[in-house]
Amino acid sequence: RGLNKEELKKEASVYLENIDTAENMSEAINKARAKTDKGGAIVICGSFFIAGEAIEILESEDEAE
Repeated sequence: RGLNKEELKKEASVYLENIDTAENMSEAINKARAKTDKGGAIVICGSFFIAGEAIEILESEDEAE
């Protein structure tokens, strides 16, 4: 919670190879989509706040289509 995105990336790199950061949830979702094959899954982890933000973005995109 207290780490900025670069510090968190450094800590996570001990366990994960392919780590990317984003300025906001919209950018993160777009980056994940660009790296995911059609029909693939994107997993968003975090707090209820993070999940809620992601759901709002994804639902608003669905409504726009």
